[in-house]
Amino acid sequence: FCAWKKIKTLHREAMHQSGQGKAKDIMRSLALMSMGILDIIGSFIPKHYLPVAKVFGFTSCRNRGLATLLECVNEGGMFGSFAGVAWAYYQLETKRVTGEDVSDNDFKNLNHALTWAHNHYPVSVYFKLLESDFYKCRRQIGTARLLHEQAAIYVKDVPTMTWIVNYKRGLYCWASMQWFEAARSFEACVYAYKTKEKKSMIPYTSALSLISLLQAKQSSSIDASNLAEMTQANLDILHDCAHLPKLNWSLQDVLGFRLFSKYAVDDSNMDNWVLLDILEIMITHLRCTEWMEAEMLHNFLRTLMRERDRRIQYNTLSLDQRISIVLSRTDILINLGRVQEALSIANPCIQNEQVLAYARRMKGPIIPFLLFLVAQLHAKDKNMSQAKAHLRMLKSLGKDYRLNHLLRIKIDVLSQRLKTATSK
Repeated sequence: FCAWKKIKTLHREAMHQSGQGKAKDIMRSLALMSMGILDIIGSFIPKHYLPVAKVFGFTSCRNRGLATLLECVNEGGMFGSFAGVAWAYYQLETKRVTGEDVSDNDFKNLNHALTWAHNHYPVSVYFKLLESDFYKCRRQIGTARLLHEQAAIYVKDVPTMTWIVNYKRGLYCWASMQWFEAARSFEACVYAYKTKEKKSMIPYTSALSLISLLQAKQSSSIDASNLAEMTQANLDILHDCAHLPKLNWSLQDVLGFRLFSKYAVDDSNMDNWVLLDILEIMITHLRCTEWMEAEMLHNFLRTLMRERDRRIQYNTLSLDQRISIVLSRTDILINLGRVQEALSIANPCIQNEQVLAYARRMKGPIIPFLLFLVAQLHAKDKNMSQAKAHLRMLKSLGKDYRLNHLLRIKIDVLSQRLKTATSK
């Protein structure tokens, strides 16, 4: 609150002072950047806190914040480049988290901003990574990976940036089904932090490396002894982390420990299905399918269905796996543009009372994510009544299911969209 009051004071003093000296122009640029970021952050305040925030005069608007950041960029002041990073990151990353679409006008502004950045900061790691994400969002993965590797050259001595670069490289490898290369990239994340004695995110990336190796064992000709050695190294790291006197592990690390407990004893157990677990993470946590090229999506779909048929033949397909397959197929088909086919697969599942009762009892994330995908599809198709009906079904599942934190913000944003559309 105190920081907000100071920024508001800065805003009042600086907003109308352009052209009155360099110092005041700098103050205006800082005010624009600060107010833009504050408006965006404030727009994510949970609804039950809004009355308290308004009592203290805290008002925010996401669109106003984005417009203010863009104004800061276009004025070319001292803080324009920082505002540009914040604005571009929101368009390329945050909108995928909130479930918003990047419009053609947004892409046009992104292209303009990144062209400016390329001319003024040709070796900036931040802008190079944002440029890579820009092409990734356009599903031009070859160009995105090339720009990503160019950025990687400059981050070797910075642990956090090394982690980010290797992590993103691992996701590209996952999308391309390059399992061993993905394992090595995630392993590099682990050691980037271990060398600096950091603990957070080590269980998470070690677990991602582990399941990548388990999938590589099934689908590649990599030397088995090498795979076994790397697998055991990841298991040892996860075991050591699990016994550390640390309670405030991140949600990603909690996922890492869950994968560890699932695969630590017997990775050959037919009840386990590594590729399906990877796909679930790619869809629910990482949203990889939103930027993967059509060929990549088809490869995953073919592999998934082939393994499903094999498990049906041997009667080893569990209900959890059947539901997870429905989510994976629905999400992949949506991203291939086959919307009606996706709905024909999702609807029988989410309209099955036994499945919904099972979801309520087990607190799993799959049915909630599936309901959200269907609600989002109906909203995009301007079928507001169906979108609201599926959101009501989703909310009837409560808030204590696993991964609720990943869906909550998407639900709030979609609910606001539906409310605005209805009022219009």
